[in-house]
Parts: sequence; structure tokens; C-alpha cells
Amino acid sequence: LIYARPRGDSRATGSACVVTRDPVTTPLTDEGYQAVLATDASSLIVFVRRVAVEVLGLDVRDEAGLSELARSPPPSMSDLQSTLRTAAATWLCRRGPDGACEVSRADG
Repeated sequence: LIYARPRGDSRATGSACVVTRDPVTTPLTDEGYQAVLATDASSLIVFVRRVAVEVLGLDVRDEAGLSELARSPPPSMSDLQSTLRTAAATWLCRRGPDGACEVSRADG
């Protein structure tokens, strides 16, 4: 496990995130990404799915695309988000009002 102290006074912000290698609980930050990056593809799949859903508001519509990304992940959280935005035109989607998975355009 990797433990980190929160920066600054976490009591003032109510944030006390602890970076770990657990893809379910580690913060969705570059530090969290780097910790999970040091693990295995199955952990990366969990973390990347969280980023897609929780940060970008996207859903996975093709698990093969997610698995491929986990086998050859980008080096940083910023690069991961850029890659996921581009993937919104292929293996990711946004849920429409009717619940259907609508393919997003990478440029908008």
C-alpha cells in the first residue's frame, strides 16, 4: 500500500484522500492513477472505468476497448482523460434520456 498525507489542512476542506493501489478507493487524481498504474491490467480496468464514468460522464459500451487501453495505458491522468475523450467516438458512450448508449463525437 502507498500512504500519503493530505496536502494542507484537510480539516478545512473536508478532504482526507489517501492514495492507495486499490482502484476502487484511490482518488481519481494523477497520484491515484500512478499508484494503480503500478499494479495490473485488471486494477487499471476498474480505475479507468471510474474515470470514464465519474469524471467524464461516459459509459463503456465495448469492454474490448477498455481492456486494450488497460494493456497499454497512457503515462499520466491527463493523457488518460484525453484518450478517453477520443474513445468516446468508439468504445465509450453517453447515456441518453431514454437510457440508450449514444456514441459521442470526439470533437464535441
